[in-house]
Amino acid sequence: MIYHLVQKEIWKNVSTEYSPTSLKDEGFIHFSTHEQVKGTYQRFYADQEMLLLEIDEKKLKAELKFEEADGMLFPHLYGSLNLDAVLSAKPYQA
Repeated sequence: MIYHLVQKEIWKNVSTEYSPTSLKDEGFIHFSTHEQVKGTYQRFYADQEMLLLEIDEKKLKAELKFEEADGMLFPHLYGSLNLDAVLSAKPYQA
């Protein structure tokens, strides 16, 4: 499984596929492993209401690569997230 933090307001407006601004700006969607979620939340989203998406990477239609950032390998999706790969979307608190 891989994970993605998203604001509740953004997620509730997703209907067919998920293409956040990072896909346009950087060419991929940022994800985390289970062990990286808390650090990602604390670094970028502290004190925001976020949902944690749990994603089955075997169901992804776009290419997934694990790439180095900050001395760790993070999963990056090079394309939109197909919603049938999302197993759950739950409120997240670190």
